[in-house]
Amino acid sequence: MLKRPFFLLLVWALSIWIVTGCGKSSSIEKRLSGIDRLLQVDPQRGIDSLSTIDIKELKYSEIAYYNLLLTIAQHKGNIPFTSDSLISFSLQWFKSHGDTYNYARACFYHGLTVLFVMKDNAKACEEIRQALQLLSNSRIKDERLEALACAYLGRINDLRTLNLPEASEYYRRAVEIERRLDNGRNLISNYCSLLVCYVKMGEASLAKETLNALDSVQAIFPDCRLEKTKNAKALYYLHLESDLDSALFYCLSYNPLPGDAAAKAFLLSEIYQRKDLWPEAIAYAKKALSDRPESDTLSIHVYYQNLAYLYSQTGAADSSAHYAQLAYEALKGSVSQKTEKRILELEKQYDLSAKEAELERARLHRSLMAVSLMALLLLSGGLALLLRNREQKLRAERITRSIVQAAARTHQFTLSSLKPFAARRKSVTAEEMQKGVADLAAALRKGFSDNFAAAIESSLDALTPRQRAEMQKLSGERAKTVYILTELGYGEEAIAAYTCTSADSVRVTINNNKKILGRSPRP
Repeated sequence: MLKRPFFLLLVWALSIWIVTGCGKSSSIEKRLSGIDRLLQVDPQRGIDSLSTIDIKELKYSEIAYYNLLLTIAQHKGNIPFTSDSLISFSLQWFKSHGDTYNYARACFYHGLTVLFVMKDNAKACEEIRQALQLLSNSRIKDERLEALACAYLGRINDLRTLNLPEASEYYRRAVEIERRLDNGRNLISNYCSLLVCYVKMGEASLAKETLNALDSVQAIFPDCRLEKTKNAKALYYLHLESDLDSALFYCLSYNPLPGDAAAKAFLLSEIYQRKDLWPEAIAYAKKALSDRPESDTLSIHVYYQNLAYLYSQTGAADSSAHYAQLAYEALKGSVSQKTEKRILELEKQYDLSAKEAELERARLHRSLMAVSLMALLLLSGGLALLLRNREQKLRAERITRSIVQAAARTHQFTLSSLKPFAARRKSVTAEEMQKGVADLAAALRKGFSDNFAAAIESSLDALTPRQRAEMQKLSGERAKTVYILTELGYGEEAIAAYTCTSADSVRVTINNNKKILGRSPRP
């Protein structure tokens, strides 16, 4: 007997779970897609929108997408990366689930975290190149991402590995893409990087050509004025044109970012050195040293070495020897730092492996919890249905019992009233008989009303709120009693027996009740 109800309960629970889960998931995915588009035009609003999402309620696929968008928002909002844990999860998820486009994006942004957090140039290059390869192999068209990847590959090869020929190729590729996109700011930025790269390579003709192209682009986009163009031109006029005045003009007007202040001071020191203005050259060399972070021991070594050379040119042998000693110690510290960095990388790799194992355990635990919760849901639903049926049955029995008792009292009252009337019916006149019948009818109606009013009152707490509300719209104990018995599923004949009336009268009462309650009466 329980097989069919349990099967229906199982289907109901599964359908509710699927519908609510899919609906919620679809809503979250649409919301994340909207934030993805918003990040391209307004990163700050994208960050604000991401902050309103409760990550605890997300599925793994949604967490991977959320982590990717958060990393993109940090990059576009110039918020420094502090860890690669978020984007690492996205990288593994998209790779294992065949989402090529988001896997390519995750490769690129993981490469950036590796570059800025771990300072691992080789691995960063490898991951960013892989992002480009994925876009190319799958023929996915995202020129913005392609241009950004080329610009960073040029930067890594230029500033960190000193592979200038490869850096120039990536910069040229980025320039071509940004020109197609008509993105003035990025186009000017990439032209500046390409110009500096050619200056370092000593390619005078290519540098001159790039400088002319840069001036043309700046004329087309007059609102896109970048400070780095002044630095690029200063380097060009200093190293390729030997135009010290132009180099000094551009360098002095250059307003660098805080992280580039040391480079500007070092460039000014070099210009004044070429002009044989040694006090100014030494002053700016010391300023470059003070603006350089202590952690950048390799640059500090170069700056100490430069100061040693400057003091040697002014005849200050003791100062020159002092800075030469500091340059040697800085270089030794740089080698030691590289060794420590490798140890930290190995430790981080171990930590990541441990985190992966912990994450896998968490996934299994979550799956088991989901199965357990589903089983509990089915069990509780089944028990609730059984209890509800039992409660309905007890309530119906209680109501029926009170009405049966009221009907019995009404029958007894009717018999007790008819006996004295029947005993004297032959000795009374017609007028007295008519009056006696009217009195007897009134007494019977009052008896019915009193008995069934008590039955209805005792049944109120066993009715549902809807049934109580509908019954209040009805007038008269007969109409209310017929309504209650109808709700319990009794037929007209049974209701007639309980209410001491005929089936036709019950049918009329049922139709009247339906009209009052706004239902269609039976024909």
